[in-house]
Amino acid sequence: MKYRLFRVIACTVLFMALTAAYSRAASYAPDQLNITGTWHGTFYYDDTARKGESGTFTVTMVQDGSKVSGGITEPNTFGPANLTTLTSTFSGTFDPDSGQINFTKTYDYDHHEVSYRGMFESSGREAAGRWHIGDYAGTWGMRR
Repeated sequence: MKYRLFRVIACTVLFMALTAAYSRAASYAPDQLNITGTWHGTFYYDDTARKGESGTFTVTMVQDGSKVSGGITEPNTFGPANLTTLTSTFSGTFDPDSGQINFTKTYDYDHHEVSYRGMFESSGREAAGRWHIGDYAGTWGMRR
């Protein structure tokens, strides 16, 4: 009788522990989302002058709590003719609770700035949003 009661209690405790562990793993835990790393993406223009044009980029991002910073490289599609690649640095904020990111990119060759706003999806493997600079604007997306 004691052995049977012990088995029932042990099985119940094990079941509850496994259920709790599965619930935590299956739910979105934004406070554990770490976006540090290398990302590859594409940006698109949606203004009339360059509508439909796109470009690719690679981001090296460092997250420190709610701050983000790093570097971006992209093929030269609009800069000085002597450059094949454009480089820039960026800094901004990331809200781990909502997945929202906001940052400003500054190009190394002439220091003009582009503003970005977007959201990471719950797994932290993809992000998408909008960018703008003056009369130019568009969308962007990136993934690991």
